[in-house]
Amino acid sequence: MNNLSGPIPPQIGLLSKLKYLDLSVNQFSGGIPLEIGRLTDLEVMHLVENQLNGSIPQEIGQLTSLYELALYTNQLDGSIPASLGNLSSLVSLHLYDNKLSGPIPAEIGNLTNLAEIYSDTNHLTEIGKLKSLFDLELSENQLNGSIPASLGDLTNLEILFLRDNQLSGYIPKEIGNLHKLVVLEMDTNQLSGSLPEGICQGGSLVRFTVSDNHLSGPIPQSLKNCKNLTRALFQGNQLTGNISKVIGDWQNLEYIDLSYNKFYGGLSHKWGRYQRLQRLHLVGNNITGSIPTDFGISTNLTFLDLSSNHLVGEIPKKMGSLISLLWLKLNDNQLSGSIPPELGSLSHLEYLDLSSNRLNKSIPEHLSNCLQLYHLNLSNNRLSDRIPKMPALLYVDLSYNQLQGHVPDCNAFRNATIEVLKGNKDLCGNVEGLPPCKRGPAIDQQPIKKGHKVVLIIIFPLLGGLVLLFAFIGIFLIAERSGRTPEIEDGDVQNDLFSISNFDGRTIVIKQSFRWGT
Repeated sequence: MNNLSGPIPPQIGLLSKLKYLDLSVNQFSGGIPLEIGRLTDLEVMHLVENQLNGSIPQEIGQLTSLYELALYTNQLDGSIPASLGNLSSLVSLHLYDNKLSGPIPAEIGNLTNLAEIYSDTNHLTEIGKLKSLFDLELSENQLNGSIPASLGDLTNLEILFLRDNQLSGYIPKEIGNLHKLVVLEMDTNQLSGSLPEGICQGGSLVRFTVSDNHLSGPIPQSLKNCKNLTRALFQGNQLTGNISKVIGDWQNLEYIDLSYNKFYGGLSHKWGRYQRLQRLHLVGNNITGSIPTDFGISTNLTFLDLSSNHLVGEIPKKMGSLISLLWLKLNDNQLSGSIPPELGSLSHLEYLDLSSNRLNKSIPEHLSNCLQLYHLNLSNNRLSDRIPKMPALLYVDLSYNQLQGHVPDCNAFRNATIEVLKGNKDLCGNVEGLPPCKRGPAIDQQPIKKGHKVVLIIIFPLLGGLVLLFAFIGIFLIAERSGRTPEIEDGDVQNDLFSISNFDGRTIVIKQSFRWGT
């Protein structure tokens, strides 16, 4: 890295024996000099990360010894010259991050040694025939029209990037001929129709993305049999089918997103059996039924998003075993019951959204053990009782519940507005819009639990009855004593201070006995 600037001098063409030229990461400007075509012994040319402009000169096609050409991250424009098809030794061609336009010339298909072409972030308008490639990356262009069936002739292709273009029409079935394909990314286009049955026919596919298109129909069986698949992104289409039958033989699966499609049915317990699964996103489908308890055995799961479906039943307690979980989103369903205290065992949990369900009872105190939890949304439920302290929170929304009592003094509430607490029963505290609490220092004390209240209700009347009974007996004794003169009998006198002499069910006669000394 230097700070060389100005144009590349045309005298560079006098270095006739030069084999390696690297002027990368400078501030050269202007066009690539035509004289560079005289360097017929040149094998490597790197002019990357400068401010070069103008077109790629045709004269570069005279460098027949060149096997590596890198011109990326400049301001080059115009079309790719057809003369590059004369570079019979070329193995690697890097042209991305420029302003090139037009088609990839068909002549490049004659380069039998060409293994890589990177033309990302240009303005190419069609895909040429590049039969010798194993790595073809054409992402972030303005490629339009349909994907040519001739891609199926690139039998050595291992990596194919077509994402972020304007490609339309069907995915050609000839893609299934690419048995060596390891990476296939076609997301963010305008592709339609169904996924062809032959995808992953060779079984080598590891990464597959078709998200944000207009695809419909089911996931083909060939993809379900793709044993090496680690990443599969299908979100943002109109794919259909029973979600329980989408499950494939994906024991290496790490990341799958089926969100915002038209999948239906209940969740299969098999989702929890993928030992390597780290991210599962099933947002915005028509999934019904309950969450299987087997979800709790995916100990490598870091992101779980089942929001915006029609799930019912309780949140499984076993989800507290997802020890690697960072994000849990179950919002916008019909889940009921209480929030399981076991979620407090998720020591790495950062984001929890259970809003817009039918959850009831209290917010478990155990959530205060989630020391990484910074975002909590429990709004639009039926939660009651007090709000526990959760010191790590930065954002909280507890609106539209039945919460009451003192709002804890922590970061999330210090900066909160009334919007995140409105719609509750009787909250108080230092949040603008809430009344101040009246009980002073005692406001943080635990309220009396319902079970304790029941015990007190029983004990107090019993104690009151006993007090009245003893009072009645005492009054009776005093009255009896004042109405009689104690008798002194000869002989032995009974040792009892009080004795009951008669009890007929209605009257108690109590005699007093005294022992007199002689």
